[in-house]
Amino acid sequence: MSTCFWMIEGIGLNAKDIESRVSTEKVVRFFAKQLPDKPELIDMIMSNDFSKFDINDYMYGNGFENIADVLCHCDDTDSITFGDDGNGNCYFYYPPSMPWHHTKTEPKSEEEVISRIISAVKKITDMSPYEIRELICTDLYVVGIG
Repeated sequence: MSTCFWMIEGIGLNAKDIESRVSTEKVVRFFAKQLPDKPELIDMIMSNDFSKFDINDYMYGNGFENIADVLCHCDDTDSITFGDDGNGNCYFYYPPSMPWHHTKTEPKSEEEVISRIISAVKKITDMSPYEIRELICTDLYVVGIG
């Protein structure tokens, strides 16, 4: 039996910290855009009744691995990624990169990364920018084991 190790390093947050703050209405609207072949989501939006929505049916399936993966789809810049530590924690983060790997959407500063994370989290929660900022670690360093 072998063990694998990997690094989760950069600026980001443990996405499990926001799970309890997900807005059902916002996340239904998000999934309706991502999964247009799910008429039940449109029905919920049209009737303004989100009581039958089971977040686990969408957050952990339908092409999404976990809440951090969902947050990646909330980031319009495609510069923030996700990873898990093998112990049930999943991270939404911007990893450092070398200049020759930079893309056109690469953030220019730490503040820009933080702003992008806040923007993505706000798309599926009712958290304030201040509350989100409090969860962001600018020196994220986690060793994943599996």
